[in-house]
Amino acid sequence: MSIVNLRNGVNAYLRLFSHIIEGITPEVSRLRLLELRQKEVINIRTCASLGCVMDLLINEKNGCILALIIPGPGRFCCVLGRDTEYIIPWQQVCQIGRDIILVDIDEKECRKKCE
Repeated sequence: MSIVNLRNGVNAYLRLFSHIIEGITPEVSRLRLLELRQKEVINIRTCASLGCVMDLLINEKNGCILALIIPGPGRFCCVLGRDTEYIIPWQQVCQIGRDIILVDIDEKECRKKCE
């Protein structure tokens, strides 16, 4: 086996292994928006549930997800609606599991006024 073939084999193995470490295997890398909206978002800093994904911010030019949008807490016993939402940058998503999405955020920084 030549050194070039050995390097290519090792690089392919490392690419596959990095997907496994990140919790994303090539076979499970597709996710529908409907499935994403059914998952509960948990902040790993506070172990608090933030709610479920309501919407996404997407880059119009390349189609990449920029952020998850989650409704903020209700104003008065959830009767008067919501005036804030959490905008969580995609880079802050730690792992997407079967039932939950783990994020690592400072909730005060990610809470924004609804537009």
